[in-house]
Amino acid sequence: MYLSFSTTFMMSLERCVATFNLASYDKNRSVGPCLVAIQVLMAAVFISAIYMQFELPQSMAYCLIASMTSVLMLYSQILIFLIFQLIAIIIFHYLIKFNLKMKTELLTRNDRRLFSKGQVITKLYQVRENLRTMKTLFLFFFVSCIVSFVSNSLRGAVHYHKKEFSQTTYYGLIELSISLPPYSVAVPVILWYSYRRVRQKIAQKHRNIREFNTSTNSNRSHFSVLRESWK
Repeated sequence: MYLSFSTTFMMSLERCVATFNLASYDKNRSVGPCLVAIQVLMAAVFISAIYMQFELPQSMAYCLIASMTSVLMLYSQILIFLIFQLIAIIIFHYLIKFNLKMKTELLTRNDRRLFSKGQVITKLYQVRENLRTMKTLFLFFFVSCIVSFVSNSLRGAVHYHKKEFSQTTYYGLIELSISLPPYSVAVPVILWYSYRRVRQKIAQKHRNIREFNTSTNSNRSHFSVLRESWK
C-alpha cells in the first residue's frame, strides 16, 4: 500500500528530472532505477518505524498493526499520503505549463549554432515526450489521489470506532476499506484509456496541421526547425 500510493510522487520527481535535463535525459538510464530504489527504501523505513513499536512474540494468522496504533498516528499516515498525492498533482500541473512554454520557445528560436548541434531538435523531442507522458498519466494521478483519500479515510473512520465493533466485524470492515485489489485492476484500464485519448488528440492535431496552409506562422516555425536541422 505504501509503495502504491507513493508512486505518483516519485513519478512526478522523474518528470522534473526529464524537464530540467532536456538535452541529455534521453541518454540517461539511471534516474528511473534510482528513484525506484529510493521509493522502496522509504517504504521499508516507514514500515520498520511502525513495526518497531510493537513486539510480536509468535506467528499470527492475521496481523493488523492499525488495530494497535493510536488514532493520531493512523491519521498522520493518511495526511502524509494525501500531501504526497496533492504535491504530485501540483508538480504535474506546473510541469505541463512549463513544457508548453518551452515548446513554444523552441519552435520560435532561430539560433543556427544550436541547430547545427542538434540541441533544438533533441530538446523539442524531449518536451513533446514530456507532454505526452504527463497528459497520459494525469488521470491516473487524479484517480490515485481520490482512491488514496477515500480508502484511508474509511480505514481511519473504522479504526476510530473500533471499540464499537466485534473483532471479526472490525477486521472485515478494515478489509473492505482497503481498495488496492480493485484499484490494481482499474489502473491498467485507466492508463489504456488515457493513452488512447492522448494518441487520438495527437493524430487529430497532425491531420489539422496538414490541412493548414504552410504560409501560416505556426507551420512556418515548424518547417523552419526541420529546414535548419538539415543544413
